[in-house]
Amino acid sequence: MVSHTIFSSGMIIVLAFLNFDKCRSMQEGLTGRYSKPTCVNIPRQLSLCQDIGYSRMRMPNLLDHESLSEVQTQSVSWLPLVRTACHEDVKLFLCSLFTPVCLDRPIYPCRSLCEEVKRDCEPVMSQFCFPWPEMLRCDKYPEDNNLCITAQMGNASNANNSAITSNTGQEKLMNVYTQCHNDAPASLILEYYCKAEFVIRVKIDKVRDSTDGKKYIANKKKRKIYKKGTLKKRDLNRLTFWATETGFCNCDIITKGNDFYLVMGKKAKDNKLIMTFAHTWVTTKDFRYATRRFKKTDCRN
Repeated sequence: MVSHTIFSSGMIIVLAFLNFDKCRSMQEGLTGRYSKPTCVNIPRQLSLCQDIGYSRMRMPNLLDHESLSEVQTQSVSWLPLVRTACHEDVKLFLCSLFTPVCLDRPIYPCRSLCEEVKRDCEPVMSQFCFPWPEMLRCDKYPEDNNLCITAQMGNASNANNSAITSNTGQEKLMNVYTQCHNDAPASLILEYYCKAEFVIRVKIDKVRDSTDGKKYIANKKKRKIYKKGTLKKRDLNRLTFWATETGFCNCDIITKGNDFYLVMGKKAKDNKLIMTFAHTWVTTKDFRYATRRFKKTDCRN
Protein backbone atom coordinates (compact mmCIF):
# COMPACT_ATOMS: atom_id res chain seq x y z
CA MET A 1 0.00 0.00 0.00
CA VAL A 2 1.29 3.45 -0.91
CA SER A 3 0.27 6.86 0.31
CA HIS A 4 1.30 10.21 -1.18
CA THR A 5 2.95 12.67 1.17
CA ILE A 6 3.54 16.33 0.32
CA PHE A 7 6.13 17.97 2.59
CA SER A 8 5.20 21.36 4.00
CA SER A 9 8.43 22.93 2.68
CA GLY A 10 7.15 22.49 -0.85
CA MET A 11 10.55 21.14 -1.88
CA ILE A 12 9.62 17.60 -2.82
CA ILE A 13 6.81 15.11 -3.45
CA VAL A 14 7.69 11.53 -2.60
CA LEU A 15 5.93 8.22 -2.29
CA ALA A 16 5.78 7.15 1.35
CA PHE A 17 5.85 3.39 1.71
CA LEU A 18 4.49 1.74 4.85
CA ASN A 19 7.21 -0.90 5.24
CA PHE A 20 10.07 1.40 6.25
CA ASP A 21 11.63 -1.39 8.28
CA LYS A 22 13.55 -2.61 5.23
CA CYS A 23 15.83 0.41 5.60
CA ARG A 24 18.33 -0.70 8.23
CA SER A 25 19.99 1.77 10.58
CA MET A 26 23.75 1.69 11.05
CA GLN A 27 26.27 3.88 12.82
CA GLU A 28 25.74 7.31 11.31
CA GLY A 29 29.20 8.81 11.40
CA LEU A 30 30.71 10.65 8.44
CA THR A 31 33.46 8.06 8.07
CA GLY A 32 31.31 4.90 7.87
CA ARG A 33 30.79 3.15 4.54
CA TYR A 34 27.51 1.64 3.45
CA SER A 35 27.40 -1.13 0.86
CA LYS A 36 23.77 -2.16 1.44
CA PRO A 37 20.63 0.05 1.50
CA THR A 38 20.65 1.89 4.82
CA CYS A 39 18.77 4.78 6.41
CA VAL A 40 20.92 7.50 7.98
CA ASN A 41 20.39 11.04 9.20
CA ILE A 42 21.33 13.83 6.81
CA PRO A 43 24.34 15.39 8.59
CA ARG A 44 24.28 19.08 9.45
CA GLN A 45 27.58 19.53 7.64
CA LEU A 46 25.88 18.65 4.34
CA SER A 47 24.82 22.22 3.58
CA LEU A 48 23.45 21.55 0.11
CA CYS A 49 20.52 19.50 1.37
CA GLN A 50 19.29 21.14 4.56
CA ASP A 51 15.61 22.11 5.03
CA ILE A 52 14.38 19.88 2.22
CA GLY A 53 11.36 18.43 4.01
CA TYR A 54 12.91 15.24 5.40
CA SER A 55 15.85 14.40 7.64
CA ARG A 56 16.71 10.79 6.72
CA MET A 57 18.47 9.69 3.54
CA ARG A 58 19.21 6.46 1.75
CA MET A 59 22.80 5.20 1.53
CA PRO A 60 24.45 4.42 -0.80
CA ASN A 61 22.84 7.36 -2.54
CA LEU A 62 21.73 7.52 -6.18
CA LEU A 63 25.19 8.68 -7.28
CA ASP A 64 26.78 5.55 -5.79
CA HIS A 65 28.48 7.41 -2.95
CA GLU A 66 29.13 4.88 -0.18
CA SER A 67 30.10 7.22 2.68
CA LEU A 68 28.66 10.43 4.08
CA SER A 69 32.07 12.07 3.85
CA GLU A 70 32.08 11.39 0.11
CA VAL A 71 28.56 12.79 -0.23
CA GLN A 72 29.56 15.93 1.64
CA THR A 73 32.75 16.46 -0.34
CA GLN A 74 31.10 15.96 -3.72
CA SER A 75 28.07 18.10 -2.89
CA VAL A 76 30.10 21.20 -1.99
CA SER A 77 30.86 21.85 -5.67
CA TRP A 78 27.14 22.30 -6.35
CA LEU A 79 26.41 24.91 -3.67
CA PRO A 80 27.31 27.85 -5.95
CA LEU A 81 24.96 26.62 -8.69
CA VAL A 82 22.07 26.46 -6.22
CA ARG A 83 22.89 30.00 -5.14
CA THR A 84 22.54 31.27 -8.70
CA ALA A 85 18.86 30.17 -8.67
CA CYS A 86 19.21 29.16 -12.32
CA HIS A 87 16.09 27.01 -11.79
CA GLU A 88 13.84 26.93 -8.76
CA ASP A 89 14.01 23.14 -8.62
CA VAL A 90 17.78 22.80 -8.94
CA LYS A 91 18.09 22.00 -5.22
CA LEU A 92 15.24 19.49 -5.42
CA PHE A 93 16.92 17.75 -8.36
CA LEU A 94 20.40 17.61 -6.80
CA CYS A 95 19.19 16.51 -3.37
CA SER A 96 17.04 13.75 -4.86
CA LEU A 97 20.36 12.26 -5.98
CA PHE A 98 22.79 13.29 -3.23
CA THR A 99 20.39 12.66 -0.33
CA PRO A 100 17.54 10.47 -1.63
CA VAL A 101 14.62 10.10 0.72
CA CYS A 102 14.83 6.93 2.79
CA LEU A 103 12.22 4.51 1.49
CA ASP A 104 12.23 0.79 0.79
CA ARG A 105 13.06 1.46 -2.86
CA PRO A 106 15.04 4.28 -4.53
CA ILE A 107 13.00 7.18 -5.88
CA TYR A 108 14.70 8.85 -8.86
CA PRO A 109 14.06 12.30 -10.33
CA CYS A 110 11.89 12.20 -13.42
CA ARG A 111 13.58 12.79 -16.74
CA SER A 112 11.50 15.94 -17.25
CA LEU A 113 12.83 17.42 -13.98
CA CYS A 114 16.40 16.77 -15.09
CA GLU A 115 15.74 18.25 -18.54
CA GLU A 116 14.17 21.41 -17.10
CA VAL A 117 17.03 22.00 -14.66
CA LYS A 118 19.62 21.25 -17.34
CA ARG A 119 17.93 23.60 -19.81
CA ASP A 120 18.15 26.57 -17.45
CA CYS A 121 21.33 25.77 -15.54
CA GLU A 122 23.65 24.35 -18.20
CA PRO A 123 24.10 27.78 -19.89
CA VAL A 124 25.12 29.26 -16.53
CA MET A 125 27.56 26.44 -15.93
CA SER A 126 28.99 26.66 -19.45
CA GLN A 127 29.53 30.38 -19.04
CA PHE A 128 31.94 29.57 -16.25
CA CYS A 129 33.55 26.55 -17.95
CA PHE A 130 31.70 23.97 -15.87
CA PRO A 131 30.23 21.30 -18.17
CA TRP A 132 27.04 19.37 -17.44
CA PRO A 133 28.52 16.15 -16.00
CA GLU A 134 28.02 12.67 -17.38
CA MET A 135 26.72 11.48 -14.01
CA LEU A 136 23.67 13.77 -14.44
CA ARG A 137 22.80 12.68 -17.97
CA CYS A 138 19.02 13.03 -18.22
CA ASP A 139 18.33 9.91 -20.25
CA LYS A 140 19.43 7.88 -17.21
CA TYR A 141 16.26 8.87 -15.36
CA PRO A 142 12.73 7.50 -15.87
CA GLU A 143 10.09 9.24 -17.92
CA ASP A 144 7.34 10.81 -15.84
CA ASN A 145 5.38 8.30 -13.79
CA ASN A 146 3.97 7.90 -10.29
CA LEU A 147 7.30 6.64 -8.94
CA CYS A 148 9.63 9.50 -9.80
CA ILE A 149 10.04 13.11 -8.62
CA THR A 150 8.63 15.77 -10.92
CA ALA A 151 9.27 19.51 -11.04
CA GLN A 152 7.51 21.35 -8.21
CA MET A 153 8.38 25.04 -8.44
CA GLY A 154 8.49 25.85 -12.15
CA ASN A 155 11.57 27.67 -13.47
CA ALA A 156 13.26 30.97 -12.88
CA SER A 157 14.96 31.28 -16.26
CA ASN A 158 13.61 34.72 -17.15
CA ALA A 159 14.54 36.32 -13.85
CA ASN A 160 17.89 34.54 -13.79
CA ASN A 161 18.80 35.48 -17.36
CA SER A 162 18.03 39.13 -16.73
CA ALA A 163 20.26 39.05 -13.66
CA ILE A 164 23.12 37.47 -15.57
CA THR A 165 23.01 39.96 -18.42
CA SER A 166 23.35 42.95 -16.10
CA ASN A 167 26.84 43.97 -14.98
CA THR A 168 25.88 43.75 -11.33
CA GLY A 169 24.37 40.32 -11.79
CA GLN A 170 27.40 39.16 -13.75
CA GLU A 171 29.81 40.28 -11.00
CA LYS A 172 27.66 38.68 -8.30
CA LEU A 173 27.45 35.40 -10.18
CA MET A 174 31.20 35.39 -10.83
CA ASN A 175 31.86 35.98 -7.15
CA VAL A 176 29.57 33.17 -6.06
CA TYR A 177 30.14 30.58 -8.73
CA THR A 178 33.93 30.57 -9.09
CA GLN A 179 34.69 30.66 -5.34
CA CYS A 180 37.46 33.05 -6.32
CA HIS A 181 37.70 35.98 -3.92
CA ASN A 182 39.73 38.88 -2.68
CA ASP A 183 37.22 40.25 -0.15
CA ALA A 184 35.10 37.35 1.10
CA PRO A 185 33.40 37.69 4.51
CA ALA A 186 34.83 35.68 7.40
CA SER A 187 31.69 33.53 7.61
CA LEU A 188 32.12 32.35 4.00
CA ILE A 189 35.84 31.64 4.44
CA LEU A 190 35.13 29.57 7.55
CA GLU A 191 32.26 27.77 5.84
CA TYR A 192 34.54 26.63 3.03
CA TYR A 193 37.34 25.84 5.49
CA CYS A 194 35.06 23.31 7.17
CA LYS A 195 34.00 21.76 3.88
CA ALA A 196 37.49 21.55 2.36
CA GLU A 197 39.71 18.49 2.62
CA PHE A 198 42.84 20.62 2.57
CA VAL A 199 43.62 24.30 3.26
CA ILE A 200 47.04 25.74 2.38
CA ARG A 201 48.68 29.15 2.01
CA VAL A 202 50.88 29.09 -1.08
CA LYS A 203 52.76 31.08 -3.70
CA ILE A 204 52.24 30.08 -7.32
CA ASP A 205 55.29 29.38 -9.49
CA LYS A 206 53.51 28.44 -12.73
CA VAL A 207 50.05 28.65 -14.30
CA ARG A 208 49.47 26.35 -17.25
CA ASP A 209 46.65 25.37 -19.58
CA SER A 210 46.21 21.72 -20.42
CA THR A 211 43.66 19.43 -22.04
CA ASP A 212 42.32 18.70 -18.55
CA GLY A 213 41.91 22.37 -17.67
CA LYS A 214 44.00 25.05 -16.04
CA LYS A 215 46.49 23.98 -13.39
CA TYR A 216 48.44 25.94 -10.80
CA ILE A 217 51.87 24.75 -9.66
CA ALA A 218 52.73 26.07 -6.21
CA ASN A 219 56.08 26.67 -4.54
CA LYS A 220 56.35 23.66 -2.24
CA LYS A 221 58.81 25.42 0.08
CA LYS A 222 56.85 28.62 0.67
CA ARG A 223 53.67 27.17 2.07
CA LYS A 224 51.72 26.91 5.30
CA ILE A 225 49.36 23.98 5.86
CA TYR A 226 46.19 24.73 7.85
CA LYS A 227 44.43 21.45 7.05
CA LYS A 228 46.17 18.45 5.52
CA GLY A 229 43.25 16.07 5.11
CA THR A 230 44.12 13.06 2.97
CA LEU A 231 47.14 14.68 1.31
CA LYS A 232 50.22 12.51 1.31
CA LYS A 233 53.90 13.40 1.11
CA ARG A 234 53.94 13.08 -2.68
CA ASP A 235 50.96 15.45 -2.96
CA LEU A 236 52.74 18.07 -0.89
CA ASN A 237 55.96 17.62 -2.84
CA ARG A 238 54.41 18.33 -6.23
CA LEU A 239 51.62 20.64 -4.95
CA THR A 240 49.78 21.09 -8.24
CA PHE A 241 46.20 22.34 -8.11
CA TRP A 242 43.61 21.85 -10.83
CA ALA A 243 40.60 24.01 -11.55
CA THR A 244 38.56 21.85 -13.90
CA GLU A 245 35.66 21.45 -11.48
CA THR A 246 35.29 25.00 -10.26
CA GLY A 247 35.08 27.36 -13.25
CA PHE A 248 38.41 29.04 -12.55
CA CYS A 249 38.96 29.66 -16.27
CA ASN A 250 37.19 33.00 -15.69
CA CYS A 251 39.20 33.82 -12.57
CA ASP A 252 42.32 35.92 -13.04
CA ILE A 253 43.30 36.67 -9.44
CA ILE A 254 45.66 33.69 -9.22
CA THR A 255 48.93 34.50 -10.95
CA LYS A 256 52.50 33.37 -10.57
CA GLY A 257 54.75 35.58 -8.53
CA ASN A 258 55.42 36.60 -4.95
CA ASP A 259 51.83 36.95 -3.79
CA PHE A 260 50.37 34.45 -1.34
CA TYR A 261 46.99 32.78 -1.85
CA LEU A 262 44.74 30.80 0.45
CA VAL A 263 43.78 27.66 -1.46
CA MET A 264 41.15 25.17 -0.31
CA GLY A 265 40.08 22.03 -2.07
CA LYS A 266 39.57 18.32 -2.30
CA LYS A 267 41.49 15.33 -3.59
CA ALA A 268 39.76 13.69 -6.55
CA LYS A 269 39.67 9.97 -7.22
CA ASP A 270 42.48 10.35 -9.79
CA ASN A 271 44.55 12.05 -7.02
CA LYS A 272 44.32 15.51 -8.61
CA LEU A 273 44.04 18.35 -6.10
CA ILE A 274 40.92 20.27 -7.11
CA MET A 275 40.50 23.86 -5.90
CA THR A 276 37.07 24.61 -4.42
CA PHE A 277 37.91 28.02 -2.94
CA ALA A 278 40.74 30.53 -3.38
CA HIS A 279 41.43 33.92 -1.85
CA THR A 280 44.17 36.44 -2.24
CA TRP A 281 46.17 36.78 0.98
CA VAL A 282 45.05 40.16 2.31
CA THR A 283 45.14 42.01 5.61
CA THR A 284 41.46 42.91 5.87
CA LYS A 285 39.76 42.50 9.24
CA ASP A 286 37.49 39.66 8.04
CA PHE A 287 40.30 37.73 6.40
CA ARG A 288 42.60 37.99 9.41
CA TYR A 289 39.79 36.94 11.75
CA ALA A 290 38.91 33.90 9.60
CA THR A 291 42.49 32.59 9.32
CA ARG A 292 43.02 33.00 13.06
CA ARG A 293 39.83 31.01 13.73
CA PHE A 294 40.77 28.01 11.57
CA LYS A 295 42.05 25.80 14.38
CA LYS A 296 39.38 26.99 16.80
CA THR A 297 36.37 26.52 14.54
CA ASP A 298 34.02 23.67 15.40
CA CYS A 299 33.17 22.31 11.95
CA ARG A 300 30.59 19.90 13.39
CA ASN A 301 28.09 22.71 13.85
